[in-house]
This record gives sequence, C-alpha cells and structure tokens, in this order.
Amino acid sequence: MVARQDDCAFRGGRSGPMTAMPVFQTRIISFVTGSPTRGTQTLFLAASHATCRFLGEFQETTDIWPGSAVPDPTNPLSVFEARETTSWAVGGRYSMDVGAESPLDVSLEFSRFRAGDDGAPWERQDQYVAGLSYFLAPGVNMFGEYIHTDGWVPLNFLSGGNFPDGSTWSERDATTDILTFGIQAAF
Repeated sequence: MVARQDDCAFRGGRSGPMTAMPVFQTRIISFVTGSPTRGTQTLFLAASHATCRFLGEFQETTDIWPGSAVPDPTNPLSVFEARETTSWAVGGRYSMDVGAESPLDVSLEFSRFRAGDDGAPWERQDQYVAGLSYFLAPGVNMFGEYIHTDGWVPLNFLSGGNFPDGSTWSERDATTDILTFGIQAAF
C-alpha cells in the first residue's frame, strides 16, 4: 500500500496585527492498495473552520472487479458486463449555538456506491443522511438521524450466486427510509 497525506492550512483575510484570520484546517489522504491488477484508489478530504466541518471521499477499483458480473453464461443476469466499482461521499456538519451549554450539531451527507453495469440489479446504491446531535453532559450524547436509501447492494453476493437459481438479492429500485434516535454514553 502506498499512502500519501498532506496537511494544509489555508488563511484568508488581511495580514497584520489585531486582524482575525479565518483558518481552514484541511487533511488530504490518498491510497493505492492491493495487487497491480486488483487495487483500489482512495482520496479523502476533510476541512474544518470554526463551527463547520466538511468531508469528501472517493474510492475506485483500478481494474474491472470480477464480482460485479455473473460468470455463468446460462444465467439471464450474465448480460451485465463486469466493471470497475466506485463510491464517493460528501457531507458536512455545522455546530449551532442554541443558547445552551453545548451546541447543537446538524449534519448532512450523501453517498453513492456504483457496483454494476447500467440496468443491473446491483448497479448502484445512493444514501442520504440528515442528523442532529446534542451533548447533554460531557460523554453523554443524544442524537437522531433520518436515512433514505435508493437501491440495495450488499457486498456479499451482490451479483447473485447465493440462491439455487443464480438470482441476486440486490435491488436497483428498492427504497428504504429509517428514522433513528438514541443516546450514546462514554464513561
């Protein structure tokens, strides 16, 4: 594995004494892993400024992934070609001052996983997440999230093979909506 990491600080505004200068802390990490024929490339970017944090990531296989196609030519799903797989995500969190002891964190994120040929049941899965988080006390966090998913592509048997007829449990047109609440405590 080859890894490269760059830490950068971007300063804006005017220089000089008594001048407040906003600072963006940024971390960029890129990886190339695996064998020369089945490796992956990863790029991760995180940036924060005062009450905001942003992230972005991208991953792809560097070659066609054999698991993204059905190898049995007698299976009707074998019409879908193998391809490189990709995934990417973007998101952010904003800490709002709500006049209480700690801020209310509001977050949004979108991610896409593309694992199959156009029209394949395992073509893609998109996920949207919106969340709220509030520390009731140090180490005690109350949170809630709404998650919406378009498509369902589990990594195990994504292109089939787990059923006697060779079908897949991946579903390109599936939708899922989840609303979750909880408390996380650390002692």
